[in-house]
Amino acid sequence: MKNLFKYERSRYFQDPNATLIVRREINQPREPQHRHDFVELVIVVTGSALHRIEKHQYRLRPGDIFVINPRRSHGYEETENFHIANILIREDFFQKIHPSIAALPRYHSLFALEATSSRASGFESRTRLEGEDFQQAIQWTEMLEREAVSTAIGGWALAEAALVLLIGLICRSSNGLAEAPETASTQIGRLLSWIESRVEQPIRMRDMARIAGMSERTLLRRFQEATGRSPLEHVIETRLRRARALLENSALNLSHDEIAWRCGFENGNYLARRFKKWTGVSPREWRQSRAI
Repeated sequence: MKNLFKYERSRYFQDPNATLIVRREINQPREPQHRHDFVELVIVVTGSALHRIEKHQYRLRPGDIFVINPRRSHGYEETENFHIANILIREDFFQKIHPSIAALPRYHSLFALEATSSRASGFESRTRLEGEDFQQAIQWTEMLEREAVSTAIGGWALAEAALVLLIGLICRSSNGLAEAPETASTQIGRLLSWIESRVEQPIRMRDMARIAGMSERTLLRRFQEATGRSPLEHVIETRLRRARALLENSALNLSHDEIAWRCGFENGNYLARRFKKWTGVSPREWRQSRAI
């Protein structure tokens, strides 16, 4: 696996403003396992194929949706009338996702964990859409595709907005895989969404273990494996990301104490200490730099 072919981001993202690209593969032939240095969201439009991802494999059919991160290898075999829409996404796009989207069920297990994970076992970042939801996903993918190549003002912003709509639809409406039992990834994903939805409230270790359906000891180990940090470290970073977004929102013009309260910190002074340790600058300096 060390010498796998790699699709380079520079080959597709030639516009510096581009955070996403859509590539259609109609009658996709067999493709050996490969890697790429961007996140790939794949929607199966028609046909079928055998999807091989590292040492795992499963059959693809219309309505299947999956996410491949830059650290995984995958490929296709036994393709038949196989038409897919590949949405290539720069990893930094996910830093722009609004907290309310990140709080949706399955967002983290489908997108955030897969986009950052280096785990080599299992593959849970896949789901299905059917009926009207599938048709809506196709329409928004077409909108995304049009705006991504548009030369009109605001094209990239509208393309990103269409991708957010698509992600929201997938997280809200996906049927999942009924035959697949709940895994550590889906348990951690459920916990991450729960944290996003109540970040301004007290969050205790025992509550997180209850939401994840694990003992505290098991949660510590599996959370570290999935995210690279402890649950409490993640809570702090989630609050700091929320504070950063509020600081950048000039329309709200909240005081530091108000921002601290909305993000679950005790007061503005405690927020300032944490924020400076995280970013290297104070909340006031961050707000002024963004205003400029």
